[in-house]
Amino acid sequence: MGEQMLSVTDAETLAWQEQERDNADLERMNREIFTPQARTAIAEMKEEAGAWGLERRHIFLAGIQAQLEIQIMDLEADYLDGMKRGQPYLERRITADLIVNKQKTLERVQGEMKSLIIRLHALQQGKELKQAGLTDAEIKRARQYPIERLVEIGRNGRALCVWHEDHDPSMDCRNNFAYCHACGKHGDTIDLYRQIHCVDFPTAVRALQ
Repeated sequence: MGEQMLSVTDAETLAWQEQERDNADLERMNREIFTPQARTAIAEMKEEAGAWGLERRHIFLAGIQAQLEIQIMDLEADYLDGMKRGQPYLERRITADLIVNKQKTLERVQGEMKSLIIRLHALQQGKELKQAGLTDAEIKRARQYPIERLVEIGRNGRALCVWHEDHDPSMDCRNNFAYCHACGKHGDTIDLYRQIHCVDFPTAVRALQ
């Protein structure tokens, strides 16, 4: 009985030792081979997944924005029609309140869309930053370059869009960031410089120092 127990114990010990060797080999492979490659792949996948998610959310919100704009136009037409027909004020007030609520919702949607655009923009420029070997300080200085030195901005904070033929200023240029309400294109001073002068990212950054 003692020999049998010893045999079982020895077998368990050998199995444990073998498992330990396997674990050690896996750990070594993880350190020397797998981990660096995996880290790079995971980082790239996260970046791509993050950008994809932001883009899908922006597309969804763009649809909501279009619906709200149509609804507001219809409500405004109803309100004006009510005035022409002599509709009582209290009845028209219901329509007016609906317009105000829709406008507030539209503003929230547009605010989130702009936030998504900025985040997507940062992801894209982060990729280009790595490829160009530029420093964070250089990027920061380029982004802080006064946007009014690149385009002529009116009193309403808008300029002619640099991404399409524009006769009625539709590009909002507040907070040193451009967003065109007509074509949806957007960007900071680096993007504007690139579009205006047809240059790459590193050239634009260095020109805006």
